[in-house]
Amino acid sequence: MDDDRTVVSLMAGVAADDLRRTLATGAPVVRAIPLPAVRERRSVTVTCPSRPAVESPFERLGGTLPVADEDAFDVFSALTGTLTAHYAYLATLTAWATGHGIAADAAERCVRDLFRNVGHSLRDETRPLHRLAADHGTPNGNNERIRTTWFSQANAAALEKALDGLLADLGQDRPRGKGFRGIPDPAPYIPTPCIPATRLADGERSGAGTVVMAAGAVPVAAVA
Repeated sequence: MDDDRTVVSLMAGVAADDLRRTLATGAPVVRAIPLPAVRERRSVTVTCPSRPAVESPFERLGGTLPVADEDAFDVFSALTGTLTAHYAYLATLTAWATGHGIAADAAERCVRDLFRNVGHSLRDETRPLHRLAADHGTPNGNNERIRTTWFSQANAAALEKALDGLLADLGQDRPRGKGFRGIPDPAPYIPTPCIPATRLADGERSGAGTVVMAAGAVPVAAVA
């Protein structure tokens, strides 16, 4: 690969230097975390390092949040690992309600609507998240009771411990001669041939000669 190209990597847990070694190139590598909501052009994409030519298409898909180094990038990557925990939380609420005699469809409709409406309040960026939490509860009310009895300091500490563990794994060095982090040995990562593409990030083109590499069915890197 020519060193005058720019590699855009969407590969979780794979450091830029690791990818450069695999591709045998000195080309600059920009890592990015586009989330599914870019399809609706309403999700910010974290990138590292900042490179305007790469950020341009993502700006049209909800904006970019460039960070200076991979340590900071790994923190944001760890945050994206909490999404399914949120869905599992909602599923637990629904299961609790059905366990108390509520029809499953009614319980799920209620939970979905509750948190869909909460999502709207997140658009109000004039209030920090701790302020939103306070504003959605009344002193000694139902919300305060659940928040203080279930989401205790011990609960918060357990969450932080899980995130710290994930962050440590994301930042650890990949042993030489083995596959990328997250890909079980003895099956090392083998890049597939670059496939000519006319689209990047759900329809936005980053420049002439754009190609996409794929591992399985998942697009993982682009070269502009």
